[in-house]
Amino acid sequence: MPTVKFYKPDASLQWIVKQFETIRQNNSLQMFTDKFIPRPDAALVFHFKNIPKVITPVNMLLQPYFIAPVVSIPNQLQIQGELDGFIVVCKASVLSRIFKLDMVKKSNMMVELPAKIFAPLWERLNKTTSDMERMIYFSEFIHNYSLQAYKPDPVDIIYDDIVDNILKFSMQNISANSFHSLSSLQRNFNKRVGVSMKRLMRISRIYYIFKNMLNDQSFKSQKLMFEGNYYDQSHFINDFKEITGEPPKQFFQHNTELCRILSGMFKGDISIS
Repeated sequence: MPTVKFYKPDASLQWIVKQFETIRQNNSLQMFTDKFIPRPDAALVFHFKNIPKVITPVNMLLQPYFIAPVVSIPNQLQIQGELDGFIVVCKASVLSRIFKLDMVKKSNMMVELPAKIFAPLWERLNKTTSDMERMIYFSEFIHNYSLQAYKPDPVDIIYDDIVDNILKFSMQNISANSFHSLSSLQRNFNKRVGVSMKRLMRISRIYYIFKNMLNDQSFKSQKLMFEGNYYDQSHFINDFKEITGEPPKQFFQHNTELCRILSGMFKGDISIS
């Protein structure tokens, strides 16, 4: 099984970075396959040894560095051989804004990054295997690239509200605010995040339930349904199946450890530095 570590970002980076992750595997003969569950964030992904493959919904080799965007459906990933990955989980709306990226232009699990900007960063990160040094290098890169203090705009505010307050969030809150054009706001949101507001709400609810379930192995469908702010069981099951690929009871009968690792989720008993 690959080893994974999670790190909280320094306070000076929390306007964009949610957490750092590292994933390593030293066995050159080992191969694992499992799901990547859609998450409500985007990630800068850097691979320095073997590169994972997407098996479904398409068969494709990922790149040494790319953005893993918000995706709508689960992807099947395959890890083979030695692996050394450094992952920077970011707020999707901020990441796309500062690097001027269209998150709709994605190939399933990947948004390509401009080599002129990111190839030198990849080279520098590749010169060390130290997690701390890589985090320092990345921090310097961001601070040098974005010299001015970041000011959230309406897309950022709505994105944060959905991701951080999903159980209380309502689309009515948006229309009640004084945004100039709701349709323009929705188009800009799709471009910056990669999915619609409603889709991000569904992903965030299931992501919230999945994380809670990792810390409570006693499966209780009714409890999960109400924790996710669902009042109809069929709606809950349909959403869960669409986002994870399986109904909740069937999904949690499996060993979810590798799925958790690939999806960047940590249990409450895993230390985060």
